[in-house]
Amino acid sequence: MILGTDCYITAIYLFEGGEIPTGLDGAEGIELFIVTSSAEIDIVHEPRAREILRASMPRGYTGEIVFVSIGCTGLFATVLEFVQRSVRYCRILALETPASFVQHTLDVAKLGDGGDGFIAQDVACVMDLSKERKGAIAKIGHCEILARRGSFGGTAKLSQELARCLENLCLRLPGAEIVTFENVSLWSQRLLQLLTVMLREGAVPPPERWLPSIESDERHFMSVRPLLDMLSHINHPPPQALIVACLGAGGRIGLMALEWLRVDDGTTEPVRLTYEPTFGKADRHDLGEIALLGEHDTVPVRPTHVLYADREFYGRNNFYFQWTLRN
Repeated sequence: MILGTDCYITAIYLFEGGEIPTGLDGAEGIELFIVTSSAEIDIVHEPRAREILRASMPRGYTGEIVFVSIGCTGLFATVLEFVQRSVRYCRILALETPASFVQHTLDVAKLGDGGDGFIAQDVACVMDLSKERKGAIAKIGHCEILARRGSFGGTAKLSQELARCLENLCLRLPGAEIVTFENVSLWSQRLLQLLTVMLREGAVPPPERWLPSIESDERHFMSVRPLLDMLSHINHPPPQALIVACLGAGGRIGLMALEWLRVDDGTTEPVRLTYEPTFGKADRHDLGEIALLGEHDTVPVRPTHVLYADREFYGRNNFYFQWTLRN
């Protein structure tokens, strides 16, 4: 039985300069640990990735470690996985280190050298989620991953679907501000052009009024980008509601709507939320168990392809790959 559909962010910890964030080990009652990376499952065999994974794991945690991935939209998949499980508290690790390994997978997918020119950044970030409001920073009111169909005109149809979704969100959350999803890829720019034409005037702020993203050039933050965008707009002061979007290879875009619950002094703002949260129905592709290597085990050969680039998986909303890690 799912314990309701409310979902709250209680903490965000950023690994800056490779340092372990203060307070990371302090969370109690974590019932589920989910890891995501655009580089897919083989990244967990890299020594630096294992170090961050173990540092992020709540002290004394004995539950399963779930690994989900769908390119750069993996963070949205972790939220979908959490809300559709019968647990109350969850820790999520967005793992995009070491940068050399992530860059290799970008190049394999023709998104790095010889493609869009993305340059992987060495980043990792932790987000704690709860189905209870106590101690929350923000409420997640909406989360889904939209996917372009592989047929002719797929980008135009995706832009229509995206326009309807943004219009509905802005209707539910008056005054919501949108963080741009644009990046340096040609597909990103094409999608934004089509979307601009399809948005009903007055229903959604025009793209030229959207908030800037942390990602504005070839430097690529993969699945950590939405978290960095949240952090960059939380203290300036934050808008009452924020819509964060992130593109993923294979014609995907993740959308998340947040309502901030804290005022500038860090105390909880006494606001009654009046809308019902909506989450996409998860479409998982279970790929079984993977053994997490020990510190001194041999690192396997780097992958020669990435699953999210396989055309057989295009066009499926709220779709992601899932593995279970065991030590």
